[in-house]
Amino acid sequence: MSNKQAIFRLNKILQLATVSSRAIHCSGLRATIVESKNQVAPGYIKIREKYKEFQIDDGTPVHFKAGTRDRILYYITLSFIGVGLIGTYQFFYEQAFPPKK
Repeated sequence: MSNKQAIFRLNKILQLATVSSRAIHCSGLRATIVESKNQVAPGYIKIREKYKEFQIDDGTPVHFKAGTRDRILYYITLSFIGVGLIGTYQFFYEQAFPPKK
């Protein structure tokens, strides 16, 4: 048997192994989905409750619904943006009007 034939056979074996492992994996997933259709995980119930909190129309923007933590992150982000803008304006000013020597 030549090297080309051996490599060809090895590739076919690897392809077969990949296809069969995918088939076994997918069949397990299908069985799990069918079994769990009637059951709801407790984590899912907690997520649904959290969704309900965010769906309340109380005039608060969604990015502030989690409370103080969201406000702190928002203002930190705004401060970073402000510092970046100041640095950008400073850079362009220095490039437009270089100091005279």
